[in-house]
Amino acid sequence: MSDYISAEITQEVIDQITADLADIQAKMPFAIKLLPAVKKSMPKLEDARSPFVSKCIFYARKEPKILPPFINFDELERDLALFNNLQNIAKEINRLADIVNDTRIAAGSDAYTAALTIYNSAKQAARMNIPGTKAIVDDLKTSFEVTTTS
Repeated sequence: MSDYISAEITQEVIDQITADLADIQAKMPFAIKLLPAVKKSMPKLEDARSPFVSKCIFYARKEPKILPPFINFDELERDLALFNNLQNIAKEINRLADIVNDTRIAAGSDAYTAALTIYNSAKQAARMNIPGTKAIVDDLKTSFEVTTTS
């Protein structure tokens, strides 16, 4: 049996982390949630395309005649700066999310492995006709039954 982790987190710490996350979100009142279809349809600025946007800004500043009159140049610069700053924040949040998820997976694996051991022990006890264990096995085995829908 693997023991990947042995730790506890108090409700006080959970409450503080939750409050800290709410505080982080409150510091970005401009943040939005996009519908999946909208997000899928949007052109994406990724690392490989970032130099293209920067070059366009550079050339538009040097040659204003190429800047279409309907483009708000100041807003374009603000958008790129916001993108870059949020990208750095996102990297840190993603790194933390990976650590939290890996720790959660390890704790779940430890718990599930131990529970499977208990279940197997109960099945062995039921095979040995130890009183009360058949009902335990019958209850626990429902977790592994697959239900089909027609």
